[in-house]
Amino acid sequence: MSSWTLKTLKKYFEQKFKSIDRAVTKAEIATEKRFETVNEWRESYADLVRSYMPRNEYESGHETLEDKINIIDKKIEKMSNIKQGGSLVIAYVISAISLLIAIISVFLSLGIK
Repeated sequence: MSSWTLKTLKKYFEQKFKSIDRAVTKAEIATEKRFETVNEWRESYADLVRSYMPRNEYESGHETLEDKINIIDKKIEKMSNIKQGGSLVIAYVISAISLLIAIISVFLSLGIK
């Protein structure tokens, strides 16, 4: 273009403005897509945060469970002690009956009435 006229200048600037307009539109579309991805990430992160239990809530629940386990351990120990005590009583009773039978047997064999 060696000579510029009003018509050629208008055409030149219209082409430039169209190119700029297309570039801006593409940039806007790319920005929207980027923000959509960022928003999806934020939503995913927010979902994760909502599903996590706060530490103090966990510790409170954990303490409660530990207390219940300790109570159960004490009850099991108590039951074990009762069982051992019951076994001892049974052993003493059987020993006493055996001793009584032995004494009776000795008296019967000696002929003592």
